[in-house]
Amino acid sequence: MEFLLYRIQKLFTYEFLDGNCEDNCKYSDENKPPEKNGRLNRLLIDAIVESICECAHERDNQVQLQVIKALLTIVIAINSKVHERTLLEAFKTQYSIHITSTSQVNKNTAKASLT
Repeated sequence: MEFLLYRIQKLFTYEFLDGNCEDNCKYSDENKPPEKNGRLNRLLIDAIVESICECAHERDNQVQLQVIKALLTIVIAINSKVHERTLLEAFKTQYSIHITSTSQVNKNTAKASLT
């Protein structure tokens, strides 16, 4: 998980991925986001951020650190379109890591990222 988060971060860092296209992910019926006119009402970046935020539930300190780094990179990327609910979800995940992490490095990094 740590390695994949690192790679996602690098894809955004070097502008190979921006997620500014229609969400074309395949979802099971119980996890499917709401549709509008037969199309998903969100961008791919929303699905990417949601997936990264889910990784924050992992208690491994290195995974949490990579979640912090990936979210920060995505949110501050110039070509990224993280807005509204997705931005709030990224903020809540960073704050949650800051509050609950047992690693002082993760706490400090999350705090700096939030600032």
